[in-house]
This record gives sequence, C-alpha cells and structure tokens, in this order.
Amino acid sequence: MPRGYRLAIIALGLTLLAYQGHSQEAEKSALEGQPVAEERQSHSAPTSEKIPTPKQQDASSLVPAIQGIETAVRDLVAAQDQGKDVDEIQRQKDDLDAQEKMALWAMWMFVAAATSVLLTGAGILLLWKTLKATRDALTETVKATRAMIRQNELTEYAQRPWIVVDDISVGNDGDISVCFRNVGSSPARQFVKVAATATLPRPFPASPIPDFNFSNHTFLAPNATEFMFIDNPPRPRPDRDLLIRIRIAYTLPSGGRDEHFESFAMTVGGGVMKVTAEDFKTAHKKED
Repeated sequence: MPRGYRLAIIALGLTLLAYQGHSQEAEKSALEGQPVAEERQSHSAPTSEKIPTPKQQDASSLVPAIQGIETAVRDLVAAQDQGKDVDEIQRQKDDLDAQEKMALWAMWMFVAAATSVLLTGAGILLLWKTLKATRDALTETVKATRAMIRQNELTEYAQRPWIVVDDISVGNDGDISVCFRNVGSSPARQFVKVAATATLPRPFPASPIPDFNFSNHTFLAPNATEFMFIDNPPRPRPDRDLLIRIRIAYTLPSGGRDEHFESFAMTVGGGVMKVTAEDFKTAHKKED
C-alpha cells in the first residue's frame, strides 16, 4: 500500500478516536448539568428558538474537520497519482533518450567501421600499386643489367684476343707446320698450345690431348703469327685419316682464361680439312 494512503488512514483513525472521546466527555457533562439547565429554563422567558445540546454542537463542529480530512486525502491521492504519472512519463522519456543515444552511437560506430574498411582498402590498393611499381622497376633493372652485361661482353669480344689456326701445311719431309694468328684487337698473354696426332678411322674417338707445358708460354700481339711444328707424324692410310688435335689457351685482358680445341684431318692424298664435333663419336669440350 502506498505511503500516502497509509498516512490518510492513520489521520482518519486518529480523528475518529478524538471525536469519540470528545463525544463521551460532552455527553457526561450534559447529564451532570441537565437539572440546572432545566431549572434555568423554567425561570427564563419562553422563546421560539431551540437551544442545541452540546452533543449536537460537537458533531456540527467536527463535520468541517472531517470534510477537510477527506479533501486532504483526495488531494494527497490525486497528487500521488499525478506524481506517479509524472515519474512514468519521466521514465519513458529517459528510456527514449537512452535509445536515441544508443542509436546515435550505433550510427557513429557504423561510420567508424565503414571508414576503417575504406582506409584499409585504400591502404591495400596503395600497397599493391607500390609492389607493382617495385616489381616493374626490378624488371627494368634486370633488363638494363642484362643489356649492360651483354654490352660488356660484346665490348670484351671486340677488344679481346682471338687466336685461331690460320694454316696447316705438310713439308717435303712429312713434317707438319701449324700457323697460329691473333685475329683479335688486344694481345694474348701466356699463350700456350699443344698438339696430338693419330691415324684413326672415322668417326674419330674423342681421345685426350696432353696437358700444356706452361713454361713455354709466349706473348702474341694482335694480327701476329706463331708457328708450331709437328715432327715425324704418322702417315695416313686408305682406311685411316691422320687426326691432328690442337689445344689452345691464353690469358684475356680481364684476367680470365680462354681455352678451346681445333681439330684437323689429313687424308692419304695430303689434303687437310677441318674436323667438326660431328666427326667424333663423343664431342669434346669446345670442339670446332
């Protein structure tokens, strides 16, 4: 039960108790003073107005008080009901404000999330473009490096020494003379050569050639020639050619070494022809 109702009931009970006590006292006083009143009334002049008794006077004086209490109770109940309505309206208003704030925060959270997604996408796009640009730059760098290496190789080839067998001839005594020429544009240092001969049927076996004697290295300037003589070589036969295999090596200006083979075959009639790798059963290193 609400507190206002309890207070109103307590006030009404106290009022009734007070009224009952006051009525009892008034009734007792009226009984005690009744003979005196009657004697006074017999001696007094007759009148048309009826004098109220004390009980009636007390009752008439309590009516406004009771009415005031009832009015106060009704006002209190109405005020409490109105307070309840105001509290309910305020609570609903507070709930609505809270919902509006939550909706506002939800909207801003959505905006923040969308912005984060957009920024992340933009970052990924920029990263992809950066990686693509880096890849393209690396590709161009590799191409430029390869072109530079090729250019350096061409320049080196154009400026390096090139020693080839310029001529092979057979003397009257059957000895073989081999002429080497540097057809390159720079000198060949530490030039060494060695030759091996054998009469072999075609196709020729890839027989090894003796190692160099580096103590006999020479210097061969551009367009210069140098001879090597092969004494008492075997003679070719109808079923076997004389195979002459020559091994050449020299130092390049870059510090590296060039080493290659050249092979020739001599027939019975004395003709000399260049032998290629296809004329061997097994091609050997840098065979021309």
